[in-house]
Amino acid sequence: MIATYLIMGLIALVSLMGFWLPWLKEAGCFSPFETVKQGKWWQLFSHGFFHADFMHLALNLWVLFLMGPPVESYLMRVQGEMGVYSFLALFVGGLLFSSLWALVTKSNRPNYRELGASGAVSSMLFAFIVIQPNEKLYFIFLPVVGIPAVFFGLAYLGYSAWMSRRNSDGIAHDAHFTGALFGIGYMLIVRPGLGLYLIELVGYYIGI
Repeated sequence: MIATYLIMGLIALVSLMGFWLPWLKEAGCFSPFETVKQGKWWQLFSHGFFHADFMHLALNLWVLFLMGPPVESYLMRVQGEMGVYSFLALFVGGLLFSSLWALVTKSNRPNYRELGASGAVSSMLFAFIVIQPNEKLYFIFLPVVGIPAVFFGLAYLGYSAWMSRRNSDGIAHDAHFTGALFGIGYMLIVRPGLGLYLIELVGYYIGI
C-alpha cells in the first residue's frame, strides 16, 4: 500500500522538522485569519503535515496505518490503476474540506490556530467505515468488546458535533466532523450502492 506509507512518511518527516524548527511549524499552521486577510492559502494544506507533539503525531499515524491500507486496496480494486490517485484525492480532499468550517467561522480570530492531519485521518476512518461497516472496532479501554464500525461512526459524528458546539477543550472537533462527512460522501460517490448497504445493515441491527 505504497500511497498510504508515502503519506505517513511525509507527515512524519515534516512533523519532525516542525519539532526541531518551531518557526517552520508556526508558518505551516492553519490560521483562518492569516489565510483570508494575508492570502496564506497554502496553510489549508500545509497544516496537515505538522503536529503539536509526538503523541498527536503518533495517534494520527496509527489510525492511518490501520485504515489507510484497506481503503487504498478497495479503491484500487474497484477503480484499477486510478485507485491510487483516488486514494490521494480522498486524503487531500479530506484535509481541505475539514478546514472549510474554521475558514468561514474563525477568520476574524487572529490568535486561532489549527494543525495536524486529523481532518484527513477522519476522512480515511469514515471511508473505512463505509466500505466495512460491519467490521468490529476495539478500544484500549474496552479491548474485548467489539463495536460494529457503522455504530462507532454514528456515535463519533454525534460526539464531534456536540463537542464542537461546546468549544471547551481546544480540540478542533469541527474538523473531525467535516472530515468524516467528506470521507462518507467521497466513498458514496465512488460506489453509490454502499449507501443502500449501510441503511440495510443499520436496519438489520436495530430490527427493522
